[in-house]
Amino acid sequence: MNTRAPTSTSSPNLGFGWSGTFSATQAEAAALLLICITLAVGAFLSFPLYDDGWLALVLRESGRHSLAQHMGDRPVFGFLLEWLASFGAANRFVFVLLNAVLWLGFAIESGMLFRKLFPEFKAYSIVAACLTLAPIVLQTQLSTALVAIPANFATILGYAAILLLLRHSHEDKPTRPLLLGIAAVLAASGVALSEYGVATNLVGCVILIGVALTFSTRMARRQLFLRAAWLFALTGAVYLLFAKTADFNVRPDVAPAHMLRHEVGKWMEVPFDVIAGAWHAMIGAYAAALGNITLAWDSKSTIVGVLFGFQTAILLCLGVQKRRVEGLAEDRLERFPSRLAVLLPAILVGLLPFSLMGRATTLLEFGSRFRIPIMPVAAATTVCLALYLVRPSFRWIPVAMFGFIIGYASWISTYSAIQQTRAIAAVQGALKPYVAQTDGYTVAVVPFKRFETELTANVTSTWPLELEKRLWVVAEDPARIQFGDRSTCRPSSVLDIQVRGLARVGKLDQLLWVEAPSGKSVLIEPYCHTSN
Repeated sequence: MNTRAPTSTSSPNLGFGWSGTFSATQAEAAALLLICITLAVGAFLSFPLYDDGWLALVLRESGRHSLAQHMGDRPVFGFLLEWLASFGAANRFVFVLLNAVLWLGFAIESGMLFRKLFPEFKAYSIVAACLTLAPIVLQTQLSTALVAIPANFATILGYAAILLLLRHSHEDKPTRPLLLGIAAVLAASGVALSEYGVATNLVGCVILIGVALTFSTRMARRQLFLRAAWLFALTGAVYLLFAKTADFNVRPDVAPAHMLRHEVGKWMEVPFDVIAGAWHAMIGAYAAALGNITLAWDSKSTIVGVLFGFQTAILLCLGVQKRRVEGLAEDRLERFPSRLAVLLPAILVGLLPFSLMGRATTLLEFGSRFRIPIMPVAAATTVCLALYLVRPSFRWIPVAMFGFIIGYASWISTYSAIQQTRAIAAVQGALKPYVAQTDGYTVAVVPFKRFETELTANVTSTWPLELEKRLWVVAEDPARIQFGDRSTCRPSSVLDIQVRGLARVGKLDQLLWVEAPSGKSVLIEPYCHTSN
């Protein structure tokens, strides 16, 4: 006879009549797909974003066979990218589809790690998965191949190895060479793909050590310590091979020797930067996302965002409630604080390689990619901390809050990216005659804080190739550094732009200032004010 009281009575039914319609799996899948499809649509309509602008320009101007030669710092990634770009006119769709699949797989993997580390809270694993997928801590979901392959895919391979090693550690049977072999291939492949695999494997080493410290049996601890040492040695060996085969002349700031060139002051900043990055990943990003929520009745986008947030919250609450009814209720929280505490060193260690290379770990948007290797651990820490601090009967509250933030952030991020891409593209027609009337290069300064390759690719996306090659688009701040203020500028007569094989070198005929006020005609005039 089952003497346990039904766990669903401890939380209200937020399904609004859907509770009997959806199973737990269906509710969880609906939440993940709702977020993933929204972001995928945003990625398609805002393409190219961030470094994808460089990719789009290179494909149009040099062809896909030039990609690998410009990726000398990541040779394996270069060959993968060249193969992926073989679909011609369908490249955009393929990039977006692959990006969506990798992000969805990354989210599912995050949920699996959560269930493995905190089985007493496994009914809440969907919350950790959705936090990983949502553009809150990480904000590169709308960028495709140039982030998804070297960062997401390398991290996915590393966490797959970690999950295998953790699964194997719970077995009482002798060591299984097949599982260890698969884990070795996965871990090595991630490192061979990019340096993100190194950070992920270091996170795995700390997780294995932390889990070992919570085990009571000597044999289990010994096995986990050995696996952690084995993973660390494998990572170091493969990275040495990676460094030997890579050509860092393309990007000397990613060479291992780069960290040795830091001044003493830079080294002293590393601990503070890593701690700040960990805080942002666990708490700060969610506080900022909560503070960004607004509801303006004259703004359709914010109304839709709020509705989107409520929908996501309902799906998460429904999925958790169903899982608990199915018997995945909380067990006793044995040694829970110590098991939660071991994740903090894993987060710090995962951020350390990037901080040592001079990358700030608190950056937003494109810079948030440096937090990808620690995201599953950070999400697990955030969710478990919230659940631990709240009474069991009120745990639906943090679930609903996380769901609302996830939904709102996903919609607003997508909407904002699409609107900005359309605003950038709006200058296409007005700028085209100016470029066509000269034989030399034209530099256009626009009021959008975006990458130069991204701006150029968006503005010239429908232009003939010969016109595209004569234009370079920059934002205001870089233009001020390069050419000076508009009232005092003295532009050079020669343009020299070289970005990973993209070249704009030659006579500079025009330096233009472009204003694109919303709902008004585009204004184009010389960037430099001439004195009378």
